[in-house]
Amino acid sequence: MIRTLVTAHINSLDLHELTIQINDRSLGYLTTQKQQNYVASTNRRVQMITGIRTDRLDQNLIVESRDMLRKWSAVFRELQIYGLDILPSILNRDQLHAEFLFLIHDEVAIALLSRHWGFYLQRGGRLYRQQPAVPHLDVIPDSFMKQAYYYAFVPREGDIILALDPNFIDLFEPEGLEEILSDPRQMTVKMSELTALASAYGYASDHTWIGFQVTRIEQPTHTRKATLQRIPLTRDHLSKVIPVSGGNRLAVNTSRGQDIEEQRVQVPGESNYPRLSGGYRIDDEVEIPEPERIKIKSGRPSSAKAQMEGEERAGILDRIKLMEFDKTKGIWNKFLFKITHLFPASRSLSVLALIAIVLVILVLLVTMLQLLTGGNDDPRETTEIPTITEPVSDTEGTTPPTDFEIKVTVRAQSMQIMAAPGATELVATAVRGDTVYQLTQEDQDGWVMVRLSDGRTGYVPLSVLIPDDTE
Repeated sequence: MIRTLVTAHINSLDLHELTIQINDRSLGYLTTQKQQNYVASTNRRVQMITGIRTDRLDQNLIVESRDMLRKWSAVFRELQIYGLDILPSILNRDQLHAEFLFLIHDEVAIALLSRHWGFYLQRGGRLYRQQPAVPHLDVIPDSFMKQAYYYAFVPREGDIILALDPNFIDLFEPEGLEEILSDPRQMTVKMSELTALASAYGYASDHTWIGFQVTRIEQPTHTRKATLQRIPLTRDHLSKVIPVSGGNRLAVNTSRGQDIEEQRVQVPGESNYPRLSGGYRIDDEVEIPEPERIKIKSGRPSSAKAQMEGEERAGILDRIKLMEFDKTKGIWNKFLFKITHLFPASRSLSVLALIAIVLVILVLLVTMLQLLTGGNDDPRETTEIPTITEPVSDTEGTTPPTDFEIKVTVRAQSMQIMAAPGATELVATAVRGDTVYQLTQEDQDGWVMVRLSDGRTGYVPLSVLIPDDTE
């Protein structure tokens, strides 16, 4: 079994002609909802992606395309039951065709692509362009997708596979491109960032692309390793690679259908394109020699720093927006990836564990904050200090008239003296045993004016000042 994160994007023009079948799902023109994007994690015995192009103005061709999609659906079901070894029998039995074809197995990944597409592999932080291989005629007949190039390699966990327009790759400096593709974010996010960057440098039209990220390869439990019997995995039938830093070019000058010896990949010998893949194949364990990197700075937006080169009049805000913190960003991305993948086998468990950790941290922070702020609290300091106000006076600044002056000892536990009857402004607070002077008779709401020993005046309810002894 092989688990991959499959990502596909169809541009607005292809959306009216192209349908991509991703395992048992369809995307594009011949679907109910014409979506342009697809992202899904699939765990299959064989992953299969095909592309069917049709003419929307030709009804007969549309019917034939729908029938071809049904045939490929049947092929997918057979591959899940019998494995990839049944592919030669299927191709000899059925009349199949497609715009492109990807078959990903735990032992080999096969692709048939138009020569206008580039096939790329990101492995170990390095980006390679794969070169067409020689298909075994007993596996891929010459009559099947005759104009397409054949690619084959042995997949590994962590591989990122891309099929897209090679002119898009040419826009970027290889180091910056490798850095962005190594980011643990989803492929759609990385490609959106690259597309936005490319549009600022003249790549105006959006293009269709397909990406895979091999997240897990599970060997069968009943045997150490399943071995393909009918699909040879010898070096003569696997793709060679050229690092993109050594030149993004297709090192082949022949097509399928010619003599096998003539189909061998010819790595160019020009000085600008060193022979980095002359005897090297993807499944070799040898270390790749460090090439002389070709840095074509003009027109290659590898990063924000590259964008700023030659910008003499860039403003301060523009430069701040384009500042880079590569090392810090890399550390943060690695940390983020680790805490969101605490359980590699289950993303949902990883998310739940992360939420639990965050909640525990929040509880600890709140507890510490309460200890720091509440540990030095003195109960005596929490008593509200009354607001000291001036005696209430009339508009001319004179003291309000009084009816009499009666000395009263406060018998209530606590008595609040307000600035006006029913007001909220506090003049003072008297306690049991304090002496005040009643100055007025009870008004209709039961309030009377009192004066404190220090001369301040205010209002209190008479029921509080002179409580009923019978209660």
